[in-house]
Amino acid sequence: MNFAVLQFPASNCDQDAIHALRHVLGQSARYVWHKEKALGDVERMYPAKHYVMIDDKLRILAAIKKKWKDRVTTVFPKQGHYANDDKILADYPPADVSLSHIGALLNHERSDFLSA
Repeated sequence: MNFAVLQFPASNCDQDAIHALRHVLGQSARYVWHKEKALGDVERMYPAKHYVMIDDKLRILAAIKKKWKDRVTTVFPKQGHYANDDKILADYPPADVSLSHIGALLNHERSDFLSA
């Protein structure tokens, strides 16, 4: 299985995700620059029936969920500035899966995210 980790402006979760995928899980992973408006490019470059998006910004996760609906599982690691801002948390719908921190990904199987 190949993984594409989307890079968003001002995000640092992508670095943690690449490290976990490559060095902890031993999977092939590479960075893909992304803005919410370029999801079609992601679909063309990495066609899949289902996607899993991990980010610490609910705004980004909500935009992706709005476009891809049930074709994506959104994962929100509750760490960092944005994860603790009550206004941001109130302004956007919750992610499909919430984690206490990015490292909690290691406590899950791939199937956990495909069935969310």
